[in-house]
Amino acid sequence: MRISSEFIWGKSRLKSFKDMTTPNQRPIPGWIEKCSDRSQLKTLIDRCSDKPDHVDVKTAALRRYIGLAGLNFSDPLDQDFQRFLDAYELQLAAKHGRRQPAGYTRRMLNEGKTVVAILTDWALVPLDETTAGFATLIEAGLAEFLGEAIVLRHASRFEPHVVEAARRRLAHYGVDPAKVGQR
Repeated sequence: MRISSEFIWGKSRLKSFKDMTTPNQRPIPGWIEKCSDRSQLKTLIDRCSDKPDHVDVKTAALRRYIGLAGLNFSDPLDQDFQRFLDAYELQLAAKHGRRQPAGYTRRMLNEGKTVVAILTDWALVPLDETTAGFATLIEAGLAEFLGEAIVLRHASRFEPHVVEAARRRLAHYGVDPAKVGQR
């Protein structure tokens, strides 16, 4: 599929997705990578269908949308955790057809459990068990947003046995720890 540099805009906002449905009118990947407006990305994600010629655009916009989450946090670990929440809640919304918060995770945070403690618990889940968020993000192909991947990216904040458990868990489920453990 050839992607042209033509992109239909009106006052720097997405004008009409319907006008972009032919291959020569797709948003160029460069625009998605540079876009910093989550509402524009969300509009693009919502308007993309699951047709084969829309999947790449939708996936790129989804990854960028999630990547912009958490920027209001100063701690990179908190930023990554917010990205996990966004990724998981977007998948829940797609499944349920409406906004669906990650209730159990948000409840743990509201009760005062730290992000490090939550991620440690997830990394230490036995290999033959999965959490709902883990299974959902693996199925969606969003492994880079998993809690275990966050542990690898911020290994200095965790005990060595937790980092190793996260690495083993990812490898056990077919995820390359080297790929998702970097940003």
